[in-house]
Parts: sequence; C-alpha cells; structure tokens
Amino acid sequence: MDIENRIWTRTDGRQVGLSPLEVKLLDYLASRPNQYVRRSELLREVWGLSPLSKTQTIEVTVHRLRARLEVEPRSPQVLLSLHRSGYGIFLSTNAERSRVASLCER
Repeated sequence: MDIENRIWTRTDGRQVGLSPLEVKLLDYLASRPNQYVRRSELLREVWGLSPLSKTQTIEVTVHRLRARLEVEPRSPQVLLSLHRSGYGIFLSTNAERSRVASLCER
C-alpha cells in the first residue's frame, strides 16, 4: 500500500486508487496485522464516532474496499471480518508482513 499516493497493489498486480477514508481504515488495520480490531474501536478511532453508534458505515466501507482490493471479493483473502465483531488485515507471507510493517513505521 502506498499511503502517500493512496494506491493499493492487489495480489494480481493491479493498482487501485483509494479515498482518504479508505486509506485511514487500511492504515489503522495494517498497524495491527494478523489480528482483528473490534468494530467499536474502528468507529471511535477511524470515524470519530461513539462505539455505541448504530451505523453501517464500516460495513459499507469494507464492502466497497473488498470490491476494489480483493481479486475475489466474495472470498476475501486479505481484508477479513469476524462476524459482528471486527475486521483485520491478514497476511500470509513474511514478505507481505514486512511490507505492511514498513508502512506502519512512517
């Protein structure tokens, strides 16, 4: 992920542009690779909303992101969800983990 230019490179090599909010969400999740982040934490830290907010903004944003980031959005491999609990970026290789770690050090 190129945060400065808001570009994500998919596993198939295709590059897609991201909105500032999408980058903020991905950056937050990428700073905690391979673990789920609670929905309430995302509402508070990314959107600045109360954790008790009754909104579908996270779900809508994740759905939009999967359509753009994942090669097969219906079978996500990177941006995963834990039913009604949270979301996370899960990376399978050491190279992917190193790439995300270097982005989070900025």
